[in-house]
Amino acid sequence: MKLNFILLLGVIIGLVFLMFYGDSKELDDQIMLKPWHMQRQEQNDSLSSYYLENYQIHGKGRLVEMLSSTPQHKVIILVDAWGVPYIPQNLNEEFAVFSGLSAKKIIQRRLGNTTTHAEKAELRKKDSTGIFLFGGDSLEYNRKEYISQLGYDKLVLCQNCSDSVMLGKLDSILNENAIIQTIAFTTQSSRDGDRLKLLKSLKLIRDLVAKHPESVFIIQGTHRPVLTSGKIRESYYENWVPALIMGDAH
Repeated sequence: MKLNFILLLGVIIGLVFLMFYGDSKELDDQIMLKPWHMQRQEQNDSLSSYYLENYQIHGKGRLVEMLSSTPQHKVIILVDAWGVPYIPQNLNEEFAVFSGLSAKKIIQRRLGNTTTHAEKAELRKKDSTGIFLFGGDSLEYNRKEYISQLGYDKLVLCQNCSDSVMLGKLDSILNENAIIQTIAFTTQSSRDGDRLKLLKSLKLIRDLVAKHPESVFIIQGTHRPVLTSGKIRESYYENWVPALIMGDAH
């Protein structure tokens, strides 16, 4: 009888263990199935001492508020999926694309991880004329509607147009010398997190900036790469983006 009791106790303990382990495993599986933005973030988002010592740090306020002059043309370019990497050499290489041009090199706080958030945070304006350019689907994220609400008089939209095509359109607008105080453009070629595409877009932007020294340019990332693998995404700070201000009297 004592032996039977011991066997029964062992069976009960085994069942309890299986129930606990099964529930725990099921919970882990559910966590893994969650989209990346719903999973717990484990990485440290505090900037390294290198970044703090070598670059100007800006909070979550709009970069346009840093301008010390009122230029004829103010060009704001949001570079999609341009984030701050944990490896400083990568960002140094990206900033080096603009070597030879006078620029403030900035690391900016960005609390949202979507392009929509960046556009709404950085592009809103009042009491000035403005044009917004985008080389993609105007219905994506209701962009056409909310960009108009941000205060832009004209939208230049081109379905499936590359960054080079859109920068050509932006160049033409600047060459017309029209009285347009704010020109905004959101890139999309690098949105998948491909660094070679990012460098190509930055070089195209650099060429445009060099052609128009009369204008002030604000170049800034939208957010870290998110439409990519977890390994690449987690190699960037979650809430920081690079930025440059060029052509401003400082």
